[in-house]
Amino acid sequence: MTLQIENASRELKKVYNILAEDVEAVRAYGKSNPSPFAHRTLFRTYFALVEGLSYQFRKLALACAEYKPDLFTKEEIILLKEQKFILSNEGEPVTIHAGFQKPLPSILFTMRCCAKAYGASFLPDTNIQIGYTKMKEFITLRNGLTHPNPPPT
Repeated sequence: MTLQIENASRELKKVYNILAEDVEAVRAYGKSNPSPFAHRTLFRTYFALVEGLSYQFRKLALACAEYKPDLFTKEEIILLKEQKFILSNEGEPVTIHAGFQKPLPSILFTMRCCAKAYGASFLPDTNIQIGYTKMKEFITLRNGLTHPNPPPT
C-alpha cells in the first residue's frame, strides 16, 4: 500500500471520528432538549457526516489511482477531483472546480469508484423502497432545512 493510500485512509478515519462525534453530541442535545431546532440540527449534522465521508472516499479512490494509473477513466478522475473544463478567452481549456453535483448520484459514484479501487463491483438497486428511496427523501428534507423558501408575502 502506498503512502498516499495510507494517508487518505488515516484522514478518512479522522474525519469520520470528528463528524460522528458531532452527530452524537447533537443526538444527546436533542434528547435532553427536544425541539424543532434540535431536529433540524441533527439532520444538518448527519448530512455533513454523509458528505464529509463521501469526499474522503473520493480522496481515497484518487490515492488508489496514483498506485494504479489505469484504474479509472479520464472522466472518472475528473469527477473524483470535482473538476470540469471551460474555455479561456483565448480558446484554451481551463480546469475549474465543478461546483455542485446532485448528492445521491455523487454518493453512488463515489461508492462505485471505491469498490472498483479495491477490486469489487458496486451495483446499487435504486428501485428498492428502503435505502435508496429513503435517502432521496432525506436529501429532500435536508435541502428544505438548509435552503428554506421564505413564506409568500
